[in-house]
Amino acid sequence: MNLLQLIEATRDLDPAQVVGCPFLVPLGEKGEAHLKDFVTQPLIGVRRRDQATGDVTFGRSHQADVIVPVMGISQLHAFFRQVSATRWQVIDNASTNGTFVSGWRLGAGERADLGEGTVLRFGPKRFCFGSLGLYKLVRQVVLGKRNRHVFVAGCARRAAS
Repeated sequence: MNLLQLIEATRDLDPAQVVGCPFLVPLGEKGEAHLKDFVTQPLIGVRRRDQATGDVTFGRSHQADVIVPVMGISQLHAFFRQVSATRWQVIDNASTNGTFVSGWRLGAGERADLGEGTVLRFGPKRFCFGSLGLYKLVRQVVLGKRNRHVFVAGCARRAAS
């Protein structure tokens, strides 16, 4: 499911009832973010496969919770950690090709806080991190309650970092 489908399916619900876990939206290789492309990319849930609490593993191994089978992404590339009800971090797991947060490379074991719309790069692949706040913003744009040009300009600035 992508953001547009999620918004259409839940347009009559309170947004707080919709987004239960954070997600990643794949971004293109260029530094631009177009709203149409952004909302039509499949969402990747950041959650453990066994639904238990604890770190969420990310990598190309079938042992990872979030599997992205792309060369350049390590078997167990990084971890996502929930540090409070609304706060998440990413931690590099000594990956070969690096974990980048808003353009800054993390060292092995180094962690970084994640905000709504933070651009992450794992090896060659870029993603936008989001949860309820990003869902609400995109929903307002799609439903015509917010200027889409402001949203797209903000995404383009973040994606270029």
